[in-house]
Amino acid sequence: MKTRCFCLAAFSGILTTLAIPNEIKETGYSILGFVAYVPLFMALNKLEDKKTLIGLTVFYFIIANSLQNFWLGFFHAFGWITFIGVIIGYIPYSLTLGYFLHYSLKSFKNKTMTITMLFTFYDYLRSIGFLAYPWGLAAFTVNNFNNLIQVADIFGVFFVSFTVYFLNSGIADFLIHKNKINLLNTIFPILLVTTSFTYGILKKTELKSLLSKEIDSLNIAAIQLNIDPWLPGNDEKGIRDSIEITEQALKENPQIEFVIWSEGVLTYPFSKEDRYFKNYDLHNELKNFIKERKIPFAIGAPSNVDKTIGIQQNSIYMIEPDLNIANIYSKIFLVPFAEKIPFYEYEFVRNFFLKNFRILGQIEGNKIEILKLKKFKFAPLICYDDAFPELSRFYKIQGANTLLNFSNDSWSKTNSAEWQHFVVAKFRSIENGIKTIRATNSGITAIINEYGESIKKLETFTKGYLLSTVKLSPTFTTIYEKIGDSFIYILMMMFLITTLRFYFMEDKNQLLSSSLVKIKV
Repeated sequence: MKTRCFCLAAFSGILTTLAIPNEIKETGYSILGFVAYVPLFMALNKLEDKKTLIGLTVFYFIIANSLQNFWLGFFHAFGWITFIGVIIGYIPYSLTLGYFLHYSLKSFKNKTMTITMLFTFYDYLRSIGFLAYPWGLAAFTVNNFNNLIQVADIFGVFFVSFTVYFLNSGIADFLIHKNKINLLNTIFPILLVTTSFTYGILKKTELKSLLSKEIDSLNIAAIQLNIDPWLPGNDEKGIRDSIEITEQALKENPQIEFVIWSEGVLTYPFSKEDRYFKNYDLHNELKNFIKERKIPFAIGAPSNVDKTIGIQQNSIYMIEPDLNIANIYSKIFLVPFAEKIPFYEYEFVRNFFLKNFRILGQIEGNKIEILKLKKFKFAPLICYDDAFPELSRFYKIQGANTLLNFSNDSWSKTNSAEWQHFVVAKFRSIENGIKTIRATNSGITAIINEYGESIKKLETFTKGYLLSTVKLSPTFTTIYEKIGDSFIYILMMMFLITTLRFYFMEDKNQLLSSSLVKIKV
């Protein structure tokens, strides 16, 4: 029995990996998202032993996280620590989930809803706090069903996760016990999925006329290097290649109004080259290149570098044609165990990582910057920033009308990593009803519309440029923009009230039973 349950959990780990972007199919087999969790949920329903159920929950997430995030192992010399750190770091989360599953499944009659709510909470809780890593959410398993995921503009990405878990849990319950209650638990999520699909179709019909209007346009060139500038020896090559590719783009379209270079193209602060860059001729060439083209540039480079204590910020510089720096935005959300290193404030920890892995620790930015060009108000997001719904939502509330993502995932060496990040970006456009422009070192450089659809993109791991006339349509307010993740908070309140009600009723029943026993005696 136990062996069979663990096999079912492992099977779900494989299915969920195949459902999201993977190395076999770059966009993933989204049809599997509707059944990928069924084997796991069947196993959880059958187990009653506390230790086995908790162990099974942890086992599933170790399998799923390892298969879905194996590319973290390629993060330079630090890769194996990043990979193992992420796997181990989330074991306490799955342990907690297993603990709640054991007591909740034993206490509550509706197992379908119990599993659905707890797994949705898991997706949300692992997306907040110091260890936040919002990757591999259940919502991503159905990302290719564009009409279905449009509902994210009402309740956010975690509602889509809820829908996926609800359907999978309902099917699992019905396969175990084919009765009327479990039939209803299957019909309700099917209706929810159908309603979500219908909403997506109607939404696109209603917004078609609004989004066809144009209040401004901008000719952009997003440069894709296909090298990792962070590797030793690639820093100067990155600059030279960027200049060369930009020249090619300008030759094809002399009307370009904005040039975007990706994350970390420069390995030194743009404004302090004398202290940090030895090749002054190359940097002067870059400055002259920008001045001669008379075009604003957005370039990824570090800021606030302090080599004495080995720390810096990962930033984007908005550089005007006269070389004036209009904005510097620094990455707010750092990757746990890679950019956000525990105990880095201690000197011996800093020295260890600098000596063994050539890593400068990063400190997060503490404010947003809106890059303004014509009527465009760009919200800069550096790499991992776009994994957090609240940051993009806050930008939209502050008046941003286009998301601008700068990423360097070239170190991953895998298509699956590039496409998984692309899926993350899709949800931010849907939630906020605005376009996303992605400029990356190796993929996926793209223009994403308000529905999360790719308008134009470059192939992964190719050198080139993306030219596009980006149309700015009138903005509209989404429900998600107004209420954020209120759906999750309401769900948590409902679960808490149900739990308290159950335990108070149980205590009352126990007291009543004790009183009856005494009366009989």
